[in-house]
Amino acid sequence: ETATAIRIQLLQLHASQRLSCERSESCLTSLYHILLAHEITVMTAEIQNYLSCDADFDKDGGWIGDLPDESRPRGRDLIEVLRSALIPDTSKASEIWNEEGYGWSFNCERDGITINVLVQFSERWLIICSVVTLKPRFLRSARYDAALLSVRDIVDCAVIADIRFRNPHWFTVAEYVQFERQH
Repeated sequence: ETATAIRIQLLQLHASQRLSCERSESCLTSLYHILLAHEITVMTAEIQNYLSCDADFDKDGGWIGDLPDESRPRGRDLIEVLRSALIPDTSKASEIWNEEGYGWSFNCERDGITINVLVQFSERWLIICSVVTLKPRFLRSARYDAALLSVRDIVDCAVIADIRFRNPHWFTVAEYVQFERQH
């Protein structure tokens, strides 16, 4: 059934892209790789891993006059809450570090995949969960997306359970860029 479904999708993709192949076996192989790359790209691109929210955490710390103190950016207490929520369900959680003066970050591992969690503040809090790897997206197995979704879901549960968070909204990267342009 799966092979038949893949062949049907491949033939549909072949027809829609008007690809010409001289040998049917090499054509099916080429189409399979195109379909696989397309599905991986679509699946990864649709993950909502950017969380924008309001929250009652220290937003005033980290200032020197009118300028942000890059040695002490906002959000240290918020990232500690998230790290504490993730430690029971992940392995190898790193220490928290200052992310180039604009936020706080740490890495954790879920099912052998390293995920970075970053917190920063502008007008709202932004929490980003992302895969840390040198592999291009088209070479990553489904485990990478599964690990990212799992960490994102743990963060989501922590946010929902904590009354200090308000108005949480998850975005894909593209949705967040569009949201920022409108505001």
